[in-house]
Amino acid sequence: MVDNVTDGVASPDDYVLPLADAAGIVQANQKDEQIETILQEKLAEFLTIFKGQLFANTYSKHITTASKLIYLSLTTLVGKKTLGEEYVDTFIVDRKGDRLAKRYQRLVFVVSYAFGPYIMQRALRWLKRRLRRGDGDEDSDDCSYPIEEMLNLLLDINLIVFYFKGAYYDFAHRISGLRYVLGHAPNNAEKQMRTRNMNTYRVLGSVLLLQNLSKYGPMIADMLSGAKRYFEDRSQSSEKRNGKSTDTFGVIRGVPDEKRYRHVDLSDKEVMPFISGMSRQCILCLSDMTDPSCTPCGHVYCWKCIMNWCGEKEECPLCRQASKPQQIIPLR
Repeated sequence: MVDNVTDGVASPDDYVLPLADAAGIVQANQKDEQIETILQEKLAEFLTIFKGQLFANTYSKHITTASKLIYLSLTTLVGKKTLGEEYVDTFIVDRKGDRLAKRYQRLVFVVSYAFGPYIMQRALRWLKRRLRRGDGDEDSDDCSYPIEEMLNLLLDINLIVFYFKGAYYDFAHRISGLRYVLGHAPNNAEKQMRTRNMNTYRVLGSVLLLQNLSKYGPMIADMLSGAKRYFEDRSQSSEKRNGKSTDTFGVIRGVPDEKRYRHVDLSDKEVMPFISGMSRQCILCLSDMTDPSCTPCGHVYCWKCIMNWCGEKEECPLCRQASKPQQIIPLR
């Protein structure tokens, strides 16, 4: 009789809710992104009414950041579930998964999620300007072009770990130490489905891992090769200053990769300051021009924009004057 009573007593583990799996977290995130997109569109419409379409287009990235901040401030920051969390019945807990997330953790998550991409973009732009103003050598660009690729690699590594472990969907969750647990005890059918989903996402993680190895392996090898050439050129320059000749000086080693080319970005106000106001924007992409290029008629567009246009129609988008791709002149 005692044994029956003992068997009927629930153990402490019976009251511990399981951590959410990768599939549930992805579904919650997708739902939240849909709501953020709707909020962003409504906010853009509101600003268009009072400030005009140009203002909304110019500050589109700021509007995106504001929509994320508003949404999470009304939900996560005040301790309420987001609509995505309600959709899959999860809630956030601390890194160990046994306590509710504290207020400072929620604050760190909201700030890093809303402002992280914006801050990172500004930091990259500042770093590129510093590299361009460094020693003035073209080889200095060898160190600037892989920066964004390396950041993308870090994001992919985080996603691969998430697919295998089911924790920290993005860096905002990893920095703040937030994880998700189910708001209910799963039955046997749900447990089996969670196991299948886990295996599926592990396959996705393996595919993404192989994809990154094939994509970034050559880039890393190229970085190492570029670093080797950099130090070799420095050594040759030093020998030349010391009166020693070198047979390899001035030798063309090949055509540079487009990603390693120094682009002219008019979003930097210090680049081509004689182009002012709206003249710095490309009418094809409605953003500040990158590598401004001139057609025979004198109109200026982004290099890629006008080349893609002339590839379809050999004419100027504005005045319709004949403009062949070989007639496009990049401005420097």
